[in-house]
Amino acid sequence: NEKIDMTFRGDIYANGSWGLKTLNNYNVNYKYNGSLTLGVSEFKSGEKEIPKLQTKHRDILINWRHNQDSKNNPTVRFTSDVNIRTSKYNQFNSQNTGQYLQNTFQSNINFTKIFKMGSLGINGRHDQNTQTKIMNISLPELTFNVNRFFPFKNEARVKQTMIDKIGISYLLEAKNSLSGIDTSIFKGNIADKLKYGVRHTLPISTNVTVLKYFTLTPSLNLSAMMYTKSTLKNLNTETNRIKTDTVNGFKTGYDANFSTALNTKLFMDYVFKGKRVKQIRHLLIPSIGYTYRPDFGKTQYGFWKSVLTDTTTKRSTKYTIFENNIFGGPSMGEQNALSVNLSNNIEGKFRKKTDTGFVFNKATILQNLSIGGNYNFAADSFQMSMITVTARTPIFKFFDIVLNSNFDPYNYDLASYKRTKEFAYNVDGRLATFVTGNIALNANINSGHLQNMIVKKPDLTNGAERGATKTDESKSQNEVLPWNLNVYYNVNYFKQGNSIKDVQTLNFRSDIEVTKNWKFGLTSGYDFTSKKASYTSINIYRDLHCWEAAISWVPFGFNKSYNFTINIKSSMLSDIKIPRQRQWYDNY
Repeated sequence: NEKIDMTFRGDIYANGSWGLKTLNNYNVNYKYNGSLTLGVSEFKSGEKEIPKLQTKHRDILINWRHNQDSKNNPTVRFTSDVNIRTSKYNQFNSQNTGQYLQNTFQSNINFTKIFKMGSLGINGRHDQNTQTKIMNISLPELTFNVNRFFPFKNEARVKQTMIDKIGISYLLEAKNSLSGIDTSIFKGNIADKLKYGVRHTLPISTNVTVLKYFTLTPSLNLSAMMYTKSTLKNLNTETNRIKTDTVNGFKTGYDANFSTALNTKLFMDYVFKGKRVKQIRHLLIPSIGYTYRPDFGKTQYGFWKSVLTDTTTKRSTKYTIFENNIFGGPSMGEQNALSVNLSNNIEGKFRKKTDTGFVFNKATILQNLSIGGNYNFAADSFQMSMITVTARTPIFKFFDIVLNSNFDPYNYDLASYKRTKEFAYNVDGRLATFVTGNIALNANINSGHLQNMIVKKPDLTNGAERGATKTDESKSQNEVLPWNLNVYYNVNYFKQGNSIKDVQTLNFRSDIEVTKNWKFGLTSGYDFTSKKASYTSINIYRDLHCWEAAISWVPFGFNKSYNFTINIKSSMLSDIKIPRQRQWYDNY
């Protein structure tokens, strides 16, 4: 009818495999709209005459999307995006490359009510990985947020002081979650698998300008976690193993930390007298931060306890009573850390010749280069953290390069290759030792980019001579040749012993429109470690005016297959088609 439609589709195969799917769309003007898709399939492979060699997979699909019209009620919002399926559904029922390669799925159902002072949100979430078969369900999630307010602000004061700028907000989170294997998550005693709790967060902060050019931002963060279950561990003297028990009873944990940051911006300009480069601007953003947090792992707080691991040696280890709870608990160890970070941005003005003379264009030389680390005065050893270096910048308009690396300031013993307490600089004069690194090079090149680089000869034929009504159909092949190429190259470096190892992968996707009616596409890649090509798909499309034809070919791999289809372009008559296909399960 005018508000809802329903479509059924089915698949049946000679060896007993089958599938059924229903798609339902609904729409109520000015209120809401959405769709519901349900699917079930059973695939059999192997020989029916040999039952031991025959395998059967039954999978289900649930998709529900709902959107509420904002005109219905601006203060209330309800949306849903449910995407649940069993682990093999995409592998056996995929229709294109994107579906086959997708192995993670998320769902979210959200209800939000906005008040003048804040907002209330109720969510239901789900995520799963079809490779690991792990599914996580969080239902319900309640969030109550109080907007930031300034209790000490004096409206009559023209210049606001540090006290006037003290802002306070509040966040309440309540969550109930369930995790497990997708096929058995609802089996057994579900009450024992559930994790639930409440967390309160109260951030307080302000800011003040120091010496005109520096900004000081102190803040205090308070939080508390509430649970009805906790963990208790004891050593079983007979088996010499630690026994873990769940204790029912209300328990509360709390955490607090104070932090402050001091930052400014330095602009450095370098002017040149040369003809090519006019000016280089260097933006340096230094930042110094300080954080203090008490050690909530002390016995007096009761959040961390000791348990014997061996009755003979009397060795013990510490554990937190909140280790199996949903929000965790206060971490162990005092923090009294000073952090330093330097962020850089470099831009330049370069002279460029044009038809009318010369202009100066601004270009990015280095989009960002950050170097940071911290020093924890409360630690008994290894007070200095890893030194992190990150960089990002565009290259030649087509490429975008991203670098991430970690350096250890402490020395490594070459014999045992263990970290020592001595700084590397005190041993051999090096500032730090390389540990891990990553280089990612992404490129997007299309015909428009290269066309802009070509210096064209002026067209001396006027519009009246060639015809003012000249259309795209009358253009030559040299005038119309759109294409696109995306390349993703990634290298990970890591130190193993005294040598540096690397893992390299290359993936690309390309499209080309040879004529107005012909399109070609290719998706592939190469793993330099395993020395094999990754998933490859070749696609050809032909526009036949009222009809269209498409060929999809996977030449090798598990999903080796092809699909050729001719169908009517109109969406109302899209089910009128002539298919010819060979799916992956025909390879057996």
